[in-house]
Amino acid sequence: MRIPIFTLAAILLIASCNEKKSESTVSRAIPDLAGENLKGDITQVELDTYLIDSTGKMGPLDEKSIEKFDSSGYSISYVDMNGKDS
Repeated sequence: MRIPIFTLAAILLIASCNEKKSESTVSRAIPDLAGENLKGDITQVELDTYLIDSTGKMGPLDEKSIEKFDSSGYSISYVDMNGKDS
């Protein structure tokens, strides 16, 4: 009795894995600007991070990041610098 049930379960498992993906489930590439939720004619994004002292005052530059985009919205360059880099 175990052998027919096991065989039937194996056949059902193999048959259920034989389905092809429909075209609606295949994802398309999303431009980086859309992923960042940025809109408009954007060519680059700069992010500056500053150190803050215990009183809450802004101190020297800690990190700086610059990301450049092409006309399609994809990232073409990313530069990450610490406060000591020029």
